[in-house]
Amino acid sequence: MHADGQGIVLGLAGLGLRAERCAGIDVMQDICERASRLGLGVYLLGARTEIVAATARQLQERWPSLVISGWRNGYFTETEEDAVVDVINASGAALLFIGISSPKKELFLRGNWNRLAVRVAMGVGGAFDVISGHRPRAPLLMQRAGLEWFFRLCLEPRRLALRYFRTNIVYAWLLATAWFGSRIAEITGRLR
Repeated sequence: MHADGQGIVLGLAGLGLRAERCAGIDVMQDICERASRLGLGVYLLGARTEIVAATARQLQERWPSLVISGWRNGYFTETEEDAVVDVINASGAALLFIGISSPKKELFLRGNWNRLAVRVAMGVGGAFDVISGHRPRAPLLMQRAGLEWFFRLCLEPRRLALRYFRTNIVYAWLLATAWFGSRIAEITGRLR
């Protein structure tokens, strides 16, 4: 199981499940390393043009045999989606990494998955910003302590504070619903 955030790890623990945190940027880089060995092409979609271009260069420098099938910034309208999908498909990429903010990346994938010719697509959040060198990644000690989210919040409080607040409320509600649902099922199971 892939748990990208510390909140997911803690929430699963509350439900009696065990998971280790593995950040999306780490999963992405593991996939790129494997793709470089297998000759699978990757397409990078998202961020500003200079950031996604720098991400492509950095990945190519790290894994010279990695096939960068193409890249494009993440600024396009809904009416341009068909053209974006066509370009991705024409690239021949097997893997698609999307560095677009939520929920736009999820909506893009949901609306276009059946038309995309890639084998795997993964939302990677701010990974392009970090890989390109545009933003620092949290120090290793903070990563290991599960505080990478706090580091990002300190870097971008205006952009992330309200988003974290809203999404954490929804997450807490869903988690509480799941927890109470499992407890009710457990109790009713004992009563039978």
